[in-house]
Amino acid sequence: MDLVDGKTRAAVVTAYLDHLGVAAGPPSVDLLGALHRAHVERVAWHNLDIAAGVDNDPDPVAAAGRLAAGRGGHCFELNGAFAMLLGELGFAVRTHRAAIHGRYQRESPGANGTHLALSVSGLPTPDRVGRADDGVWLVDVAAGDLLHEPVPLRPGEYDNGGYRITLHRGGTEPGGWRVDHDRRGGSRGVEISPDPHPIEDQLDSLRFLTHDENSPLRFSTLVQRRHSSGADIMFGPVLARSGRNAQLPDLRHWLAVLTQVFHLRVELFEPAALARLWELAARARPATR
Repeated sequence: MDLVDGKTRAAVVTAYLDHLGVAAGPPSVDLLGALHRAHVERVAWHNLDIAAGVDNDPDPVAAAGRLAAGRGGHCFELNGAFAMLLGELGFAVRTHRAAIHGRYQRESPGANGTHLALSVSGLPTPDRVGRADDGVWLVDVAAGDLLHEPVPLRPGEYDNGGYRITLHRGGTEPGGWRVDHDRRGGSRGVEISPDPHPIEDQLDSLRFLTHDENSPLRFSTLVQRRHSSGADIMFGPVLARSGRNAQLPDLRHWLAVLTQVFHLRVELFEPAALARLWELAARARPATR
């Protein structure tokens, strides 16, 4: 399939929107919010392909095709595809070098490019409380359990789908931004560079995450889905949902959770790869994240 062909790109965009259950329309804050909420609720973040050694095409259109089919993906796939979708719909979207500050990382990694964040400009809402005066919004459908919907890219505290997050300037990079996650969240937050960085300039970070034996995404399995009051998170054999942890006893139960909770079409994965992933998941220490 020629992913450069306009008709193919249009077909992927249509399938992507159908999967999200959101109709196309002119750029607006309401449409951006609807797309973001639908994405984090219906498209799971996971490292399954990375842990299984599957080498996916990083092209955003190819990634969007996988997401539309129900496969999910990691941060570069999710935010890369979402940036493509927003651009096709007429939003002014930019990609930024970023990094997740993990819950058990004492020091922030800085915006080292191991994560990809987005901003959308040109959407002021002067009639709303908590408006973005300059019309710039932080967008991130790939930071695990961080954002449920976009937030104005300006300093402040925001209620965001059951969590309270804080956005402020600076962080570890001059002129950059930092998002501090709710203390109940799965990470400490995100560091974001102030200037746009094309995805093509971050391919070294993508190769490290997907192929290097020292990548933190290769040692076990992690699947996350955000919703309006928090998140569902499955690390290894343990599902954390609604404040409760459930230990999954076998591959059959694990696959059922992937399907019923995280909306993944497990038939799109090789059966042998799923069996290996369960073996990897079952060895994980439940208390480690």
